[in-house]
Amino acid sequence: MAIGPREGPVPLRCRRRRILCLLLCGLLLALLSARSVFSATDDIHSLDVVVDAQHVAHVHAILELPARPEIVFAVLTDYAQWPTLFAPGLIIAAIRDEPEGVITEMYVPRVLLPGTVHVIIRTRVDTPQQIEAELISGDLHRFWRLWRLMPSAKGRETRAELQMVVQPKGWTPNWLIRHGIEMELNDHFERLRAAVQRREG
Repeated sequence: MAIGPREGPVPLRCRRRRILCLLLCGLLLALLSARSVFSATDDIHSLDVVVDAQHVAHVHAILELPARPEIVFAVLTDYAQWPTLFAPGLIIAAIRDEPEGVITEMYVPRVLLPGTVHVIIRTRVDTPQQIEAELISGDLHRFWRLWRLMPSAKGRETRAELQMVVQPKGWTPNWLIRHGIEMELNDHFERLRAAVQRREG
């Protein structure tokens, strides 16, 4: 029976590389698995973020909010109070009404990266069922967002559906785009729930 050559001890440098690779893989796995944490811990939310080959993020979410659609609509269209609906650091630079909609200029902190994103968006509304926003200019290639508000629980609560398309400028790994959007939206949903509860109460 032929016996192959015995392998010598693994060099220390190789062992360190293997440990580092395992740690990095574990970190990436933890970050990617975070997308399911929100839905798993709170069954009245669902959030799905898919990033395609062109680095365009497609978002779909369903929320059950403890307030009537008119209240949710009022909170989502209170533009001066938008900073309270997002993580600290969002700055509203200007708000103006135009015939085509409300123009909002904002500086939004980057998630997981330094700096801010400067965007100018136009929001059009169809009271109280639909709120649509689109990018006019700024530090994104694409941005589009649509809220649909539907009454539930005999009109006492709201089933809110969110659709969104986001494409950043510059190259960013798809997993980082996805994870950043998930982090931001999960926080946004909790703040939105708290805001509608305060206004409803």
